[in-house]
Amino acid sequence: MKTNCSIIHVVFVCSGLNHPGGLERIITSLSSNLTIYQYKVTLLINDNNANSFYPLHEDVSTVLLPADFGMGGSKNYIQRKFNFVRDVKGMKKILLHLNADFVITTDYIYTVAAYLSGIHKIASLIYWQHGVFDAPKSRMWSFFCKRAYPKLDAIVVQNNTEKLIFRKYNTNVHVIHNFTEPADQRAPLTTKTILSIAQLENHKGIDLLLKAAQIVLKQHPEWKWKLIGRGSLKAEVQQKILHNNWVGRLIFQIPESHELTNEYLHASIYVMTSRREVFGMALIEAMSHGVPCIAFDCETGPRHIITHNVDGFLVEKENPEKLAEAIKILMNDEQKRKQFGASAKENVRRFSSEVIMKKWEDLFDELLKN
Repeated sequence: MKTNCSIIHVVFVCSGLNHPGGLERIITSLSSNLTIYQYKVTLLINDNNANSFYPLHEDVSTVLLPADFGMGGSKNYIQRKFNFVRDVKGMKKILLHLNADFVITTDYIYTVAAYLSGIHKIASLIYWQHGVFDAPKSRMWSFFCKRAYPKLDAIVVQNNTEKLIFRKYNTNVHVIHNFTEPADQRAPLTTKTILSIAQLENHKGIDLLLKAAQIVLKQHPEWKWKLIGRGSLKAEVQQKILHNNWVGRLIFQIPESHELTNEYLHASIYVMTSRREVFGMALIEAMSHGVPCIAFDCETGPRHIITHNVDGFLVEKENPEKLAEAIKILMNDEQKRKQFGASAKENVRRFSSEVIMKKWEDLFDELLKN
């Protein structure tokens, strides 16, 4: 914890937080923990709604900046560029007023906007990266990113693979993982339930999940698969359930509460089907409850969390048949599930809040000295 007398002000620039998601969960968790550690924390939210789906410490302040940074629906090129300049100026005005010691951006759009605002001249500007580096961007945004990144005081990434990529643009890159609090209870792993929690979007591999489900549910009628999420593929999931007569077998549930402990405790296997992922909050949450995890071995993310054949399985990316094979191994072997689950609960301790908060404080101390 901080031992100096001055109060350090940390401002996060983020999107709206009133819906479920791994990014939303970790932003609220980190900002709340920093407040407990005696930092002053403000969330600059790019929305007209300050509500949060996840619990937020009462001492965390919120400021709204509804903006589209030229990414809105207008087809007029000139209008979009006008909006971009307008919103950068709007961000600059608010950031100057907040007088932060650290400005932490949570998306490349906000990173570019904050850099162009010039805030890095009076505060330490940190990009806290949550998406893969090569996520699709327009030519303009790629241009601005490559010019902004070298000027940042630090870049925080989720794994060493992303660190190597960002090191090409900035020498001060730190790996600081997302964190989860240790769970008090451990799943018994005796229920015949598979659990997945994900946005219902293509990059989360929902179509691949459905293909794997078709294999394992057909061969194991005593098991069920619960999918919790929201997104554009909701209708497709519901249609698939009806078409395959999966009612009561593939259970679709919209997240209505941030509290998912009961879901983890009643699961025996956790499955992630993402096409791309940098970390995966649900993976470490499942592991903290002693649930063995299976995920595609995409370029980054799951491989930095799951230790293959120790606390779960990593399978060939985007291969639902291989995924189904791995799931069936754990379905058929309760002893292996429990062995993997015990290892998962132990191995996930490296992502505890105590460990991760120390890394954030070390980064802040480093930047304050420079």
